[in-house]
Amino acid sequence: MAIGIALTVAAATGYTVNTLFLALLGRRAGFTTTKYIFLIALAANLLIHLIVFGRPFPSFERIEYLLYLGASGIIGYVLGYVAMIAALPLIGPRLVLLLLTSQTAMSFFAGWAVLGETLNPLGYLYVVMVMAGIILAILNKRVSVEDRRHLTTGILFSLALGFCQTLSQFLSKKALLGGITPLSAKTTRLNFATVGVFIFAAAAGHRIGVRVSDLQRQDWLKITLAALVGPVLSVFLSFTALKFITLGVAAAMLQLSPVLMLFLARIVFKEKIKPVAVLGTLLAVSGTVLLALS
Repeated sequence: MAIGIALTVAAATGYTVNTLFLALLGRRAGFTTTKYIFLIALAANLLIHLIVFGRPFPSFERIEYLLYLGASGIIGYVLGYVAMIAALPLIGPRLVLLLLTSQTAMSFFAGWAVLGETLNPLGYLYVVMVMAGIILAILNKRVSVEDRRHLTTGILFSLALGFCQTLSQFLSKKALLGGITPLSAKTTRLNFATVGVFIFAAAAGHRIGVRVSDLQRQDWLKITLAALVGPVLSVFLSFTALKFITLGVAAAMLQLSPVLMLFLARIVFKEKIKPVAVLGTLLAVSGTVLLALS
Protein backbone atom coordinates (compact mmCIF):
# COMPACT_ATOMS: atom_id res chain seq x y z
CA MET A 1 0.00 0.00 0.00
CA ALA A 2 2.89 2.37 0.75
CA ILE A 3 4.08 2.03 -2.85
CA GLY A 4 0.64 2.94 -4.16
CA ILE A 5 0.41 6.00 -1.92
CA ALA A 6 3.89 7.19 -2.96
CA LEU A 7 2.95 6.81 -6.63
CA THR A 8 -0.27 8.78 -6.22
CA VAL A 9 1.52 11.60 -4.36
CA ALA A 10 3.95 11.85 -7.26
CA ALA A 11 1.02 11.79 -9.68
CA ALA A 12 -0.73 14.55 -7.69
CA THR A 13 2.36 16.72 -8.06
CA GLY A 14 2.35 16.10 -11.80
CA TYR A 15 -1.35 16.92 -12.14
CA THR A 16 -0.78 20.17 -10.25
CA VAL A 17 2.02 21.21 -12.59
CA ASN A 18 -0.09 20.18 -15.60
CA THR A 19 -2.97 22.39 -14.38
CA LEU A 20 -0.49 25.22 -13.84
CA PHE A 21 0.68 25.04 -17.47
CA LEU A 22 -2.93 25.05 -18.70
CA ALA A 23 -3.67 28.08 -16.52
CA LEU A 24 -0.57 29.87 -17.85
CA LEU A 25 -1.83 29.28 -21.39
CA GLY A 26 -4.88 31.35 -20.42
CA ARG A 27 -7.23 31.96 -23.32
CA ARG A 28 -5.02 29.83 -25.54
CA ALA A 29 -5.94 26.73 -23.48
CA GLY A 30 -8.74 25.76 -25.84
CA PHE A 31 -9.22 22.81 -28.16
CA THR A 32 -6.58 23.99 -30.60
CA THR A 33 -3.91 23.57 -27.93
CA THR A 34 -5.63 20.49 -26.47
CA LYS A 35 -5.31 18.71 -29.81
CA TYR A 36 -1.57 19.13 -29.77
CA ILE A 37 -1.28 18.22 -26.09
CA PHE A 38 -2.91 14.88 -26.87
CA LEU A 39 -0.89 14.35 -30.05
CA ILE A 40 2.39 14.85 -28.17
CA ALA A 41 1.22 12.67 -25.27
CA LEU A 42 0.04 9.92 -27.62
CA ALA A 43 3.30 9.96 -29.61
CA ALA A 44 5.30 9.67 -26.37
CA ASN A 45 3.14 6.79 -25.11
CA LEU A 46 3.29 4.89 -28.41
CA LEU A 47 7.08 5.19 -28.39
CA ILE A 48 7.32 3.98 -24.77
CA HIS A 49 4.92 1.11 -25.51
CA LEU A 50 7.03 0.14 -28.53
CA ILE A 51 10.20 0.09 -26.43
CA VAL A 52 8.63 -1.90 -23.59
CA PHE A 53 6.42 -4.38 -25.48
CA GLY A 54 7.92 -4.36 -28.99
CA ARG A 55 4.76 -2.92 -30.58
CA PRO A 56 3.26 0.58 -30.47
CA PHE A 57 -0.38 -0.46 -30.08
CA PRO A 58 -1.70 -2.71 -27.27
CA SER A 59 -3.50 -5.94 -28.12
CA PHE A 60 -6.59 -7.27 -26.33
CA GLU A 61 -7.90 -10.81 -26.01
CA ARG A 62 -11.26 -9.57 -24.72
CA ILE A 63 -13.03 -6.72 -26.49
CA GLU A 64 -14.77 -5.60 -23.30
CA TYR A 65 -11.49 -4.30 -21.86
CA LEU A 66 -10.90 -2.27 -25.01
CA LEU A 67 -14.39 -0.79 -24.66
CA TYR A 68 -13.83 0.01 -20.97
CA LEU A 69 -10.63 1.89 -21.77
CA GLY A 70 -12.14 3.60 -24.79
CA ALA A 71 -15.02 4.93 -22.72
CA SER A 72 -12.57 5.89 -19.98
CA GLY A 73 -10.47 7.90 -22.44
CA ILE A 74 -13.43 9.77 -23.89
CA ILE A 75 -14.97 10.55 -20.49
CA GLY A 76 -11.79 11.25 -18.54
CA TYR A 77 -9.76 13.04 -21.18
CA VAL A 78 -12.13 14.63 -23.69
CA LEU A 79 -15.06 15.55 -21.44
CA GLY A 80 -12.68 16.15 -18.52
CA TYR A 81 -10.57 18.58 -20.53
CA VAL A 82 -13.69 20.36 -21.81
CA ALA A 83 -14.75 20.93 -18.21
CA MET A 84 -11.27 21.96 -17.05
CA ILE A 85 -10.49 24.49 -19.77
CA ALA A 86 -13.96 25.95 -19.25
CA ALA A 87 -13.53 26.24 -15.46
CA LEU A 88 -9.94 27.57 -15.28
CA PRO A 89 -10.57 31.08 -16.65
CA LEU A 90 -13.71 31.42 -14.51
CA ILE A 91 -12.42 30.49 -11.04
CA GLY A 92 -8.68 29.83 -11.42
CA PRO A 93 -6.57 26.70 -10.89
CA ARG A 94 -6.66 26.81 -7.07
CA LEU A 95 -10.44 26.50 -6.79
CA VAL A 96 -10.64 24.04 -9.68
CA LEU A 97 -8.26 21.66 -7.92
CA LEU A 98 -9.96 22.21 -4.58
CA LEU A 99 -13.37 21.36 -6.01
CA LEU A 100 -11.84 18.20 -7.46
CA THR A 101 -11.57 16.89 -3.90
CA SER A 102 -15.28 16.11 -4.26
CA GLN A 103 -14.04 13.27 -6.45
CA THR A 104 -13.01 11.51 -3.22
CA ALA A 105 -16.60 11.10 -2.07
CA MET A 106 -17.72 10.14 -5.57
CA SER A 107 -14.97 7.53 -5.91
CA PHE A 108 -15.61 5.94 -2.53
CA PHE A 109 -19.29 5.65 -3.37
CA ALA A 110 -18.48 4.13 -6.79
CA GLY A 111 -16.00 1.70 -5.24
CA TRP A 112 -18.53 0.63 -2.60
CA ALA A 113 -21.56 0.42 -4.91
CA VAL A 114 -19.97 -1.33 -7.88
CA LEU A 115 -16.64 -2.86 -6.88
CA GLY A 116 -17.60 -3.88 -3.33
CA GLU A 117 -14.82 -1.81 -1.73
CA THR A 118 -15.65 -1.17 1.92
CA LEU A 119 -15.69 2.16 3.76
CA ASN A 120 -14.90 2.50 7.46
CA PRO A 121 -17.82 4.09 9.39
CA LEU A 122 -15.55 7.01 10.28
CA GLY A 123 -15.11 7.50 6.56
CA TYR A 124 -18.45 9.28 6.39
CA LEU A 125 -17.14 11.87 8.87
CA TYR A 126 -14.07 12.34 6.70
CA VAL A 127 -16.24 12.84 3.62
CA VAL A 128 -18.08 15.57 5.54
CA MET A 129 -14.71 17.17 6.32
CA VAL A 130 -13.85 17.20 2.64
CA MET A 131 -17.11 18.82 1.61
CA ALA A 132 -17.04 21.31 4.52
CA GLY A 133 -13.54 22.41 3.52
CA ILE A 134 -14.66 22.97 -0.07
CA ILE A 135 -17.70 24.97 1.01
CA LEU A 136 -15.61 27.04 3.42
CA ALA A 137 -13.12 27.98 0.71
CA ILE A 138 -15.85 28.83 -1.82
CA LEU A 139 -17.92 30.95 0.58
CA ASN A 140 -14.77 32.86 1.52
CA LYS A 141 -14.26 33.95 -2.09
CA ARG A 142 -15.82 37.40 -2.33
CA VAL A 143 -17.13 38.26 -5.75
CA SER A 144 -19.19 41.08 -7.18
CA VAL A 145 -22.77 40.55 -8.27
CA GLU A 146 -21.77 40.40 -11.95
CA ASP A 147 -19.09 37.77 -11.22
CA ARG A 148 -21.36 35.42 -9.28
CA ARG A 149 -22.59 33.75 -12.44
CA HIS A 150 -18.98 33.05 -13.47
CA LEU A 151 -18.26 31.59 -10.03
CA THR A 152 -21.32 29.34 -10.17
CA THR A 153 -20.53 28.21 -13.72
CA GLY A 154 -16.91 27.50 -12.80
CA ILE A 155 -17.99 25.46 -9.78
CA LEU A 156 -20.39 23.39 -11.89
CA PHE A 157 -17.72 22.72 -14.52
CA SER A 158 -15.26 21.68 -11.79
CA LEU A 159 -17.78 19.29 -10.23
CA ALA A 160 -18.43 17.87 -13.69
CA LEU A 161 -14.68 17.39 -14.06
CA GLY A 162 -14.62 15.47 -10.77
CA PHE A 163 -17.47 13.24 -11.91
CA CYS A 164 -15.75 12.55 -15.25
CA GLN A 165 -12.50 11.61 -13.49
CA THR A 166 -14.34 9.32 -11.05
CA LEU A 167 -16.19 7.47 -13.81
CA SER A 168 -13.03 7.30 -15.92
CA GLN A 169 -11.04 5.76 -13.04
CA PHE A 170 -13.77 3.22 -12.38
CA LEU A 171 -13.84 2.10 -16.03
CA SER A 172 -10.04 1.93 -16.15
CA LYS A 173 -9.87 -0.22 -13.04
CA LYS A 174 -12.29 -2.70 -14.60
CA ALA A 175 -9.68 -3.23 -17.33
CA LEU A 176 -6.72 -3.24 -14.93
CA LEU A 177 -8.39 -5.93 -12.83
CA GLY A 178 -8.58 -8.01 -16.00
CA GLY A 179 -4.80 -8.05 -16.28
CA ILE A 180 -4.23 -5.12 -18.65
CA THR A 181 -0.94 -3.38 -17.86
CA PRO A 182 -1.05 0.29 -16.81
CA LEU A 183 1.03 1.34 -19.83
CA SER A 184 -1.24 -0.48 -22.29
CA ALA A 185 -4.32 0.93 -20.57
CA LYS A 186 -2.98 4.48 -20.69
CA THR A 187 -1.93 4.21 -24.34
CA THR A 188 -5.33 2.83 -25.34
CA ARG A 189 -7.13 5.63 -23.50
CA LEU A 190 -4.99 8.23 -25.27
CA ASN A 191 -5.72 6.70 -28.68
CA PHE A 192 -9.45 7.04 -28.13
CA ALA A 193 -9.10 10.46 -26.49
CA THR A 194 -6.99 11.90 -29.31
CA VAL A 195 -9.53 10.81 -31.91
CA GLY A 196 -12.32 12.21 -29.72
CA VAL A 197 -10.59 15.57 -29.29
CA PHE A 198 -10.05 15.98 -33.05
CA ILE A 199 -13.69 15.07 -33.78
CA PHE A 200 -14.87 17.55 -31.14
CA ALA A 201 -12.58 20.27 -32.49
CA ALA A 202 -13.76 19.66 -36.07
CA ALA A 203 -17.38 19.89 -34.94
CA ALA A 204 -16.66 23.13 -33.06
CA GLY A 205 -14.99 24.66 -36.14
CA HIS A 206 -14.37 28.40 -35.98
CA ARG A 207 -15.84 28.60 -32.47
CA ILE A 208 -12.59 27.15 -31.07
CA GLY A 209 -11.16 30.67 -31.15
CA VAL A 210 -7.39 30.03 -31.23
CA ARG A 211 -5.55 29.22 -34.46
CA VAL A 212 -2.17 27.53 -34.80
CA SER A 213 -0.73 30.78 -36.16
CA ASP A 214 -1.70 32.48 -32.89
CA LEU A 215 0.60 30.23 -30.86
CA GLN A 216 4.01 31.58 -29.93
CA ARG A 217 7.21 29.74 -28.99
CA GLN A 218 6.52 29.93 -25.24
CA ASP A 219 3.01 28.56 -25.87
CA TRP A 220 4.44 25.50 -27.61
CA LEU A 221 6.79 24.96 -24.66
CA LYS A 222 3.85 25.03 -22.22
CA ILE A 223 1.86 22.69 -24.48
CA THR A 224 4.73 20.19 -24.63
CA LEU A 225 5.35 20.26 -20.87
CA ALA A 226 1.62 19.96 -20.14
CA ALA A 227 1.46 16.88 -22.39
CA LEU A 228 4.50 15.13 -20.94
CA VAL A 229 3.77 15.90 -17.28
CA GLY A 230 0.00 15.30 -17.33
CA PRO A 231 -1.26 12.65 -19.80
CA VAL A 232 2.10 10.83 -19.90
CA LEU A 233 3.87 10.78 -16.53
CA SER A 234 1.10 11.53 -14.03
CA VAL A 235 -1.50 9.23 -15.58
CA PHE A 236 1.01 6.37 -15.74
CA LEU A 237 1.86 6.86 -12.05
CA SER A 238 -1.80 6.98 -10.99
CA PHE A 239 -2.66 3.92 -13.10
CA THR A 240 0.24 1.95 -11.66
CA ALA A 241 -0.90 2.92 -8.15
CA LEU A 242 -4.28 1.24 -8.75
CA LYS A 243 -2.44 -2.09 -8.72
CA PHE A 244 -1.54 -1.53 -5.05
CA ILE A 245 -4.41 0.50 -3.55
CA THR A 246 -8.18 0.80 -3.87
CA LEU A 247 -9.99 3.22 -6.15
CA GLY A 248 -11.06 5.38 -3.21
CA VAL A 249 -7.59 5.61 -1.66
CA ALA A 250 -6.05 6.51 -5.03
CA ALA A 251 -8.58 9.28 -5.57
CA ALA A 252 -8.03 10.53 -2.02
CA MET A 253 -4.26 10.84 -2.29
CA LEU A 254 -4.52 12.57 -5.66
CA GLN A 255 -6.42 15.36 -3.93
CA LEU A 256 -3.21 16.65 -2.35
CA SER A 257 -3.01 18.84 -5.45
CA PRO A 258 -4.92 21.79 -3.87
CA VAL A 259 -2.28 22.14 -1.14
CA LEU A 260 0.47 22.27 -3.73
CA MET A 261 -1.52 24.78 -5.77
CA LEU A 262 -1.85 27.06 -2.73
CA PHE A 263 1.87 27.71 -2.93
CA LEU A 264 1.99 27.89 -6.73
CA ALA A 265 -0.96 30.31 -6.88
CA ARG A 266 0.81 32.58 -4.42
CA ILE A 267 4.18 32.39 -6.19
CA VAL A 268 3.16 32.32 -9.85
CA PHE A 269 -0.12 34.25 -9.93
CA LYS A 270 0.56 36.48 -6.89
CA GLU A 271 -2.89 35.47 -5.63
CA LYS A 272 -3.77 36.68 -2.14
CA ILE A 273 -4.54 33.58 -0.09
CA LYS A 274 -6.73 34.32 2.92
CA PRO A 275 -6.39 32.29 6.15
CA VAL A 276 -9.94 30.94 5.78
CA ALA A 277 -9.10 29.66 2.29
CA VAL A 278 -6.02 27.91 3.69
CA LEU A 279 -8.13 26.43 6.51
CA GLY A 280 -10.75 25.16 4.07
CA THR A 281 -8.10 23.62 1.82
CA LEU A 282 -6.35 21.90 4.73
CA LEU A 283 -9.68 20.62 6.07
CA ALA A 284 -10.63 19.16 2.70
CA VAL A 285 -7.23 17.59 2.14
CA SER A 286 -7.09 16.25 5.71
CA GLY A 287 -10.38 14.51 5.04
CA THR A 288 -8.92 12.83 1.96
CA VAL A 289 -5.82 11.67 3.83
CA LEU A 290 -7.90 10.28 6.70
CA LEU A 291 -10.08 8.50 4.17
CA ALA A 292 -6.96 6.92 2.73
CA LEU A 293 -5.87 5.72 6.15
CA SER A 294 -9.32 4.47 7.25
